Amino acid sequence: MTSPMSRSLGGGSYLRKCLVCGYPITAHSHALTAHEEECLNGKAKIMSGTITIPVGKVAVELLCAGDAIARMTANSKAWEPETRSIWHTLINEGEGVIDVGAYTGVYSIASAMLGARVLALEPHPVNYVRLRDNAAINSTRIRMLEAAASNHKGNRILYSKRNATEICDTASLDTQQAVAIRVSTVRLDDLMPEGRVCLIKIDTEYHECDVIRGAFDLLARDHPNVIAEILNPQERVRVSCLLAMIGYKWRCVLDGRNHLYIGGD
Repeated sequence: MTSPMSRSLGGGSYLRKCLVCGYPITAHSHALTAHEEECLNGKAKIMSGTITIPVGKVAVELLCAGDAIARMTANSKAWEPETRSIWHTLINEGEGVIDVGAYTGVYSIASAMLGARVLALEPHPVNYVRLRDNAAINSTRIRMLEAAASNHKGNRILYSKRNATEICDTASLDTQQAVAIRVSTVRLDDLMPEGRVCLIKIDTEYHECDVIRGAFDLLARDHPNVIAEILNPQERVRVSCLLAMIGYKWRCVLDGRNHLYIGGD
């Protein structure tokens, strides 16, 4: 029998997430796959130090310990190559970038290096500390909030697959997992920055629509590009319909999950 986090592919195979890095893999039993063995070996190699992640025209240094992006890069797994390759084309120097679900900061830091004014939101407390530390080692100036973007200001339970002392790349307000953490929520419209915002990146594990509902005024004011990580077709329909209400059009999908929407003038 497969686990609730897996899906049968027939012929004795099933799709599930890597137990180490969380990347979707095909497995044939409950034993570790070759991918997971590589991840474990990679994790042992990068428990300290930094690793360089190219993002368009800049390169970001990330602290390695516990970071899924660093682990994949160390194991020669390409992490979001399409999104990274075009990132600089979506940013206008001097304008704002809002990174919702910033994780450990690779896109926030790259945006600051490209001359943007960056607001990064990350609700998971351990991720937030790493975001702050990565910004420091890259000597970048970023406004950071330890909060989740949503459609109301208040408090919510954030679910994490790891304990509250470890970095987690799948923390979610909407998908129950092993660990519950109470976090603050904010509306992007209540944080309306001065000056134009040119890009909003949303990576919130199925909470994208509520983020957008809490940002309607900002989206209508500036028509920034939006990159939203969308994990299933149903969520894509919901996000696309919501953004279409305020004049957005779907442009393309990057790396199989990062959907680019372009706002009207």
